[in-house]
Amino acid sequence: QVRDLEQKREGAYQKLQQELQQLAHTHEELQTSTTNLAHALKTPRVRGAWGEVQLRRVVEMAGMMDRVDFIGQNGKNAERPDMIVHMPNKGILPVDAKTPMGAYLEGMETADDQLRKAKLDAHSGAMRQRIQELADPDYRQQFEHTAELVVMFVPNEACLGVAFEQDPELLEYAIQQGVLLTTPVTLLALLKAVAYGWQQHQVAENAHQIALQGKQLYRRLNTFLNH
Repeated sequence: QVRDLEQKREGAYQKLQQELQQLAHTHEELQTSTTNLAHALKTPRVRGAWGEVQLRRVVEMAGMMDRVDFIGQNGKNAERPDMIVHMPNKGILPVDAKTPMGAYLEGMETADDQLRKAKLDAHSGAMRQRIQELADPDYRQQFEHTAELVVMFVPNEACLGVAFEQDPELLEYAIQQGVLLTTPVTLLALLKAVAYGWQQHQVAENAHQIALQGKQLYRRLNTFLNH
């Protein structure tokens, strides 16, 4: 019995060793992928494409694909929004996903506390600068219907949280400038609210059409009864 137990334990140890080797291999692959992703996100073009993918995914989850227009970016229209949300009564809601994240990524990689603080301060400053650009009247005059609010989409929750920590007045400043800072979660909630508004608008429109049809039926019945 002792010999049998030793054999079973030896087999269990071998299996555990294989699992640990597989876990180490998976960890190395994950670390390599994370490093590659961090380096890729340092490139503005890649970071912009990633933001657009996040944006499209949020719109799909909100069920608003038929109520938005995605705008491709190039050198001529780089200052245009990435997406326009159509609201009831011809209202529009521009959404911009070109959030500066270079300083944030550099700050997260460094082990020097002072350098990290400087990079994160630069990150919050870049966020404030982008808010100023979105609040510029020239930016809003490019739309057929003037937008009262511009949505600044930040595809990373931690990126926005760090900016708020470095600049506690950033949110209040953005609201004063008519810019709404959103992350995937808050943008999803916003789009859900817009979708509900469209639903109520459609209900009201259907009720109006029913009333018109009822009036027409009433007139025709009167004509029929008179004859």
